[in-house]
Amino acid sequence: MNNKRISIISIILAAVFTSAVIFLICGIAGDYAYGTENSKYTFNSLSAGTAGIASRYPAGSKEFADAFCNASFLTDDVASVTLDKYGSRILNYPAGNTSADYASPLIHTFSTHIGTPEDGLMITAAVYVLKPSSIFNRARIAFFIILTGTLVSALLIVYLHLSSSPAASEMPPVTETQQEPVIQEETEPQTAQAVQDTLFSSEVPIDETDDMQPEEEKPENSAAVPDSDLSDAQPVEEQSVEPSTETSNEAVQPDASEPSGLFSPSGLGWESYLLPRLNSELVRAASSEQDLSLFIIRIPGFDRTSKAAKDICQLLIDHFTFPDMLFEYKEDGYAAIKLNETVDTALTNAEEIHADITSILRSENCPQSAAIGISSRSLRIITGERLLKEADQAAEHALEDTESAIIAFKVNPDKYRKYITDPEQKTNI
Repeated sequence: MNNKRISIISIILAAVFTSAVIFLICGIAGDYAYGTENSKYTFNSLSAGTAGIASRYPAGSKEFADAFCNASFLTDDVASVTLDKYGSRILNYPAGNTSADYASPLIHTFSTHIGTPEDGLMITAAVYVLKPSSIFNRARIAFFIILTGTLVSALLIVYLHLSSSPAASEMPPVTETQQEPVIQEETEPQTAQAVQDTLFSSEVPIDETDDMQPEEEKPENSAAVPDSDLSDAQPVEEQSVEPSTETSNEAVQPDASEPSGLFSPSGLGWESYLLPRLNSELVRAASSEQDLSLFIIRIPGFDRTSKAAKDICQLLIDHFTFPDMLFEYKEDGYAAIKLNETVDTALTNAEEIHADITSILRSENCPQSAAIGISSRSLRIITGERLLKEADQAAEHALEDTESAIIAFKVNPDKYRKYITDPEQKTNI
């Protein structure tokens, strides 16, 4: 709500309050002016009616008193009436009250003789100029008007408070499919940068020492991966597309393999986004003391444009939930990042994924078979390059193993931390 609307509403409420007060004051003043004139007419009617009753019944008799008390001229405007005959009180109306009891600016007192002075009958009446009921009725109307304006003001204040609170000014939530690695890095805690500095400064090559090779873990029918094989691992290179330098007058046609947007035509992320996202999630996991597992799924000789490929991509999206954690990998594989998942849980999930992929391949009469390699952070301060290399090597060995299609590495965090803090003592690990 802008300031212009607030000003308009404030003016309206002020006008309502002012009109309520004016209504009360002007109404009472008008009733008082009318009552001043009406009181004289009321007393004259009272005198004339009393004289008529006195002509029929003797003054002071019971018949006179009954006729007077039931007379129509005794309206609500008459506060009290007293009748005196030769100085003696013969009637009080209402009983026990006299006109002298009503000393108020809202009441006028009138006196006159009935008939002739020789008759000795005098009437004194206290007549309302402004009745209390009239004041009450007008004050009640003004009260309800002011109460309504007060409630509207209170609701307006509450609405303004809620609309100006921090929760109301937050931006709409961004869906997972709209988040890019750069956005997530900006929202990391301030300490994440320090963790990342430590991460890269403490990087240890896989092939430096045999003692640092992680212990492998696999399903019951999985094959072992020799420790020496890790030393032959080559760094995983990201695919890059050089921009066209042609200077012809024709429009440059974009390469179908060049990343355009966050997702590829398959619905998964481009491979070039895998390593930056993996590094970002490793820093996030380290700052919150969470685990992280990386899955590499390889299907040699697989055609990514086939119907089986579309079904497998949809299967991975359904299983891992977040498409921005899934990436194409090499020419025949896929990579998936799973947050807060240990290597043991990853192995169980990998068996289920492998069974579903195998079922899809068989239903589409594809001769290929899938292999899955897994590596986990396991409380290590580790780079994305190293974790990707471990998972890639696990997938390579799973492809070569004829007994098991799933291989995972299980490291010793204590040995790893000891090596990081004191590399010179690696021979004693």
